[in-house]
Amino acid sequence: MARYACAIEDRPEMKLPKFVKGFVDRHGHARFYFRRPGIKLVPLPGLLWSPEFMAAYHEANSTERPLPIGGDRVKPRSIRALAIAYYDSAAFKATQAGHAGCLPQHC
Repeated sequence: MARYACAIEDRPEMKLPKFVKGFVDRHGHARFYFRRPGIKLVPLPGLLWSPEFMAAYHEANSTERPLPIGGDRVKPRSIRALAIAYYDSAAFKATQAGHAGCLPQHC
């Protein structure tokens, strides 16, 4: 499977839209999926760049911002919720990556 996925993504004339992954299945059919972090995998119908494909792509891409990973499993107003909010903040993103290992130990 990986060998076919690379063959589709490496061809310059077959440039895929952002967040789209494609491969050729064992029956020789090209399959395309919208895969954005935090959002469920969405199959895209039709041929690449066709009107049907683009309509499904725009619909999948227009979804709201996904929940933070594990956001549905966290109790509101808990230390874990505070840590997740901090990880998503600009203050955390401005710090060095070496400090990221401190909070998971305590949550």
